[in-house]
Amino acid sequence: MPESNNKIPFSTIRREIRKIMHKPLKKSHSFPAVEFMPCDLKIWIGCDSDFFHRSFCHHRMILKIILAGKASTNIDGIRYNLKPADAVLYFPMQTHSTETIDSGEFEYLAISFIAGMGHYEALNTLKNRVFSPDPENSFLLDLLKAWNKNQKMHAACLLAELLSRAVSEIDGETSGNGGKFGDMAEYIRKNCSGTLSVKKIASEFDISPQSVRRIFHRNISGLTPGGLIRQQKMILAEELLRRTNLSLQEIAQQCGFSTPFSFSRAFRRQYGIPPSLYRKNI
Repeated sequence: MPESNNKIPFSTIRREIRKIMHKPLKKSHSFPAVEFMPCDLKIWIGCDSDFFHRSFCHHRMILKIILAGKASTNIDGIRYNLKPADAVLYFPMQTHSTETIDSGEFEYLAISFIAGMGHYEALNTLKNRVFSPDPENSFLLDLLKAWNKNQKMHAACLLAELLSRAVSEIDGETSGNGGKFGDMAEYIRKNCSGTLSVKKIASEFDISPQSVRRIFHRNISGLTPGGLIRQQKMILAEELLRRTNLSLQEIAQQCGFSTPFSFSRAFRRQYGIPPSLYRKNI
């Protein structure tokens, strides 16, 4: 185990990341055996003006750490609020977007990578949740310096250590409901085109409807099962409007709406404009 370091105030991390100070790399980090090794790292700093309000879906992992300001990120229809030092990990093929809160500005550090060996399952604990990737602020600067000096293997090992520690921290505090919530969210995402209800979700997971609501309440504040179902339907609708030539009636049917009118009303409530106008503006 590395010796404990004095915690660097996060208010200085953003400045130091920008400067990438030229100091000798620490040699004391020990890297544990992990079930994956990230490779092909890509690192950049972004802000709220970058691709504002756009949704993305790609094949790489992306670790996003808020450096300044406040933001909210939407991952597969679930919205999470983020503040400086908070992080989220976008998994391959997850639909996600990030927006500012209250029209303020935010800045983030993004680290994109793929699994060089093994699988991403070792990181499943970090999926669909907000976490602190570096509580002692002892790895981020070294990781950035290694990457900046083209020391690719050292940077990859530091990232593996950082994520492994985050997994260990969360595994020590996660209750069984946390895993079940992730399974429910995934079930809703995959079946949102059909007729979903709290009762049907409860039956699928062999628990009571009250337990479904309780698990949602414990894991994500302000979002009910019905609210997540509606969000997922709208995400599917937006994707179909953007990527296909299906008629509004066909899209309404695929998203589980009984009529194009009910679909249009729900879409307008979510996005502020009717789906026909949304498609024209793409």
